[in-house]
Amino acid sequence: MQPYGDEWRNQRKAITQSFTSSNVSMYFPIQERQAAVLVQNILKNPHKLFDEVNFQIATIIVRVTYGHYLTDESDRIYSLAMECMETFGIASVPGNFMVDFFPARYHWTKEHLVTGDAYLPSVVGSVLQESGGNLSPDVEHNLVWGTSAAFGGGMDTNMSTILNFFHAMILHPEVQRKAQAEIDALTGSQRLPTINDRSSLPYIRALVTELYRWHPAGPLGG
Repeated sequence: MQPYGDEWRNQRKAITQSFTSSNVSMYFPIQERQAAVLVQNILKNPHKLFDEVNFQIATIIVRVTYGHYLTDESDRIYSLAMECMETFGIASVPGNFMVDFFPARYHWTKEHLVTGDAYLPSVVGSVLQESGGNLSPDVEHNLVWGTSAAFGGGMDTNMSTILNFFHAMILHPEVQRKAQAEIDALTGSQRLPTINDRSSLPYIRALVTELYRWHPAGPLGG
């Protein structure tokens, strides 16, 4: 929705500097923790697959972006975020959800970073910490709306990809068995694989690559 220009570039810069190859590994433990929770919860309640995937993705995004861990689905930040996503067209009208939600999350991080209640690293928290909490109005504006793209762009794409994975495994159980065998050979069925195991899991990497090709989350071409 944002036209290309200086403001678009500045907002993009506010986000991409947190996800460079040297910085992104800071967030691996967060992803791995929630992936483990996702697996455990699906095993306990497989009928809640959709809701569980949705919640764990939101948990990762909110934690990485704002330094807040969602407690459960009744967490007010989660419910507001979902309301904002579900009513995107209405929410983006001035005075409605979106223009209130994202600035409020930014100011929550700014306030709770001082009290120690906001976790680090996070996109907003790290920028505030590096600046000593003194950002110009323009930089604050770019950070607020740049981070909003992390939530809006991350929820539906990740949700689609993960659900497409379950779909693919149901359709192709022979692929699932081969992928599971590769994981078991590496971990000995004693632990979940980690992001740092990628180089030892060529079949899994190929499976994920094919998943992106088979049903990409975003439109490609035209």
